[in-house]
Amino acid sequence: QARARSARSPTQPSEPKVKMMLSSSATSASPLLRPLALPRAKLQMLALGNDAFAELRQRIANVEAGDALESEFYALGRASLPVVCLDPMLPRQRFELTSADPTFSRFLRAVGLGGLFAVVGLNFRQKRIRRHGVVVRVEYVDAAQTAPDLSERIPSTVSAFLVAGRRLQVVGPAEQMRRRVGRWRQNYADGEMGGGTALGWGDELFVNAREGEAVGGDDEDLGEVPSSHGAWSELPVQILMEPDEATLFELRGATSEYTTGAAAAIVADAATLGELLQEWESVVRNPNTYSDSKVVAGFLARGETNPGTVLDKVLKDLGPQPSSSSPTALALWGAALVNPIPSLGVALELRGAVLEAQTAKERLTIVTRGVRRSIANLRGEQPL
Repeated sequence: QARARSARSPTQPSEPKVKMMLSSSATSASPLLRPLALPRAKLQMLALGNDAFAELRQRIANVEAGDALESEFYALGRASLPVVCLDPMLPRQRFELTSADPTFSRFLRAVGLGGLFAVVGLNFRQKRIRRHGVVVRVEYVDAAQTAPDLSERIPSTVSAFLVAGRRLQVVGPAEQMRRRVGRWRQNYADGEMGGGTALGWGDELFVNAREGEAVGGDDEDLGEVPSSHGAWSELPVQILMEPDEATLFELRGATSEYTTGAAAAIVADAATLGELLQEWESVVRNPNTYSDSKVVAGFLARGETNPGTVLDKVLKDLGPQPSSSSPTALALWGAALVNPIPSLGVALELRGAVLEAQTAKERLTIVTRGVRRSIANLRGEQPL
């Protein structure tokens, strides 16, 4: 090896260390230089060559760009994002999905790893889109970005991990607001094999704002708004976060108005909810809970038998339970726990109503009522 180094021209660039180790070991009979037992995945990566490493570098760059854009959105308190109507999500919830919808595949591919968009829910009673939702970040997507026109390598299915960040509100008039959003509808599936529903973009009617609710002004009131991805229809949104919500995002130095004596009643309500959530978790984890035929538990219909496994994963995503001095954070955390992704099917849907609530007290009331109702179901006293 010393002779080989001395024979190399001073201007000759050194080869990659991995390649040197492989080539030297492959030509040597010495037991000290046997071929490296690299994992199959690493050998495949080496075989792919520069293209694979270039794609890896691009993915890292996409994540860094997403970090910068997300920070800009939150610092300004406003953004312009594509809006997609899915099941409601709450801060820190993670949605792992696989979809064969061609439009959704192209959309996730365009947004890309580290990309951001808005997720809102549907008010089923009114059959209108909800104004409130969350910023969602793509933490994993298996469809690589290649051609600018997105015409190459579009997969038949796409898998992705979506992680919910801060709350948001779609900006617009208080009544009869129509905006172009993504939504699954039957008419978008015309001509698709198997029928059903498909994702498409079209003008949709939003729920009216509640009396006294701030709607963020009209579009032109926001001024210049940073954009996430210009290839898809985007809407101006206002980023929402109460001071006592900061603990969900591990922000330091945030203050809460609920640490003062003037809000002792709200802190007491939050403490009550915290105790109920611990009781709820204990009942959900108890296998004897489900021996009662009156108990409604949707996860059993999926063939699952251990709800504790789902809760363990959910709690890993949500982090520790916030204290009663952060009632907004606790209410959002509690609703995400009893309405996890995937659903346990043991509680009524709370997430959309919690997102639309205007005060900490209202959020606590919604979640406390929902948790009590779920416990009554789990005890066989009042099935869902």
